[in-house]
Amino acid sequence: MLRRLTLGLVGLSLAAAFAACSSNDSSTLLNNGLGIGPNFTANTVYAAIASTNAISIYPAPITNGASASYQIGGATTTMVGPQYLAFDSATNLWATNYVVGTGSSQVINFKALATGNVFPLQSFTYTAMGQPRGIAVGANGNVAVAAVYAAAASPGLPSQIQFFTTFDSGPTLPYRVISGSNTDLNVPSGIAYDSTGTLLYVANRQGASVEAFAFPTPSPVPSNTPSPTPSPTPNPSATPTATPTPLNIAFSNVAPLTLISGSNTGLVSPSGVAVDATGQVYVSDAGNASVRVFASNANGNAVPTRVISGALTLLQIPTDVKVDSSGLVYVADAGVGKIFVFASGATGNVAPTMALNASVGIVGIGLLP
Repeated sequence: MLRRLTLGLVGLSLAAAFAACSSNDSSTLLNNGLGIGPNFTANTVYAAIASTNAISIYPAPITNGASASYQIGGATTTMVGPQYLAFDSATNLWATNYVVGTGSSQVINFKALATGNVFPLQSFTYTAMGQPRGIAVGANGNVAVAAVYAAAASPGLPSQIQFFTTFDSGPTLPYRVISGSNTDLNVPSGIAYDSTGTLLYVANRQGASVEAFAFPTPSPVPSNTPSPTPSPTPNPSATPTATPTPLNIAFSNVAPLTLISGSNTGLVSPSGVAVDATGQVYVSDAGNASVRVFASNANGNAVPTRVISGALTLLQIPTDVKVDSSGLVYVADAGVGKIFVFASGATGNVAPTMALNASVGIVGIGLLP
């Protein structure tokens, strides 16, 4: 389905702002204002801190008790209440943003390795985006956003999965929205694609469930569409290129392919989800201070294969979870303001192998591919 690619200007603030914790003002001048930092290696940890409007960066290899060495933050970033994080195939960083009570919602993309008070590579917003939470980026340029839009009307419902493309910029429209009574969506929070990119997993914060949907094909993007280019000095007088009128959004009231739900699951208020290379599903549950792992074929009232829970884990309010290629489990915890790392195969009442210092405002985390 062809659709309009909105080419609105990125709203950038040029007001003075604080520098990154281990960067200086000169970092904003690097690479046309992108502030490219060190060549961070795989499994560098990124953490969205909603309370400080910043993203903390912990370069790999991480060590126990470490604090962030770098951050992305400041007025130029336009970040307000960063929530969840994702990386695209070029390792550019994507973040959802919203502030409760203001209606300010957007998705922001930062160039790979960016640090400091930097300009976004691009950003986009949607008038019915509501409160965007989880975000996942597919290899073919699909950007999935979990959102709760309280004013949604038929055929939409408040709980939605909205699909955009990596070419979207400025005010735009999703090309598809999964929403409706058949979806079983109920305040979706963290989302993640499986390793094949064919299934999108969703943690329902109020639905005590985790479900998987088939990956919807994005609308075609013209082959000559240029990649977005950051501009430190946007020109308000620029005249947008005329484009065809967009088609209506496709609403899909579809049932999930799988739905993990029921008393055997132990799920209470799942907030984050990750899928490893073998298809195992990791769920951080803020409602019962645990990380629950389900088999790749889990469906229905399934019993988790592993549960990380208990006093020794130090978990209080786990908001997000990630797993690396070696099986290490990373958990963001807003209750204690830390990122805990658990050994591969960890289960039961076990202590984390490492803890990184963050903030009680931590929401989502990401691992650099």
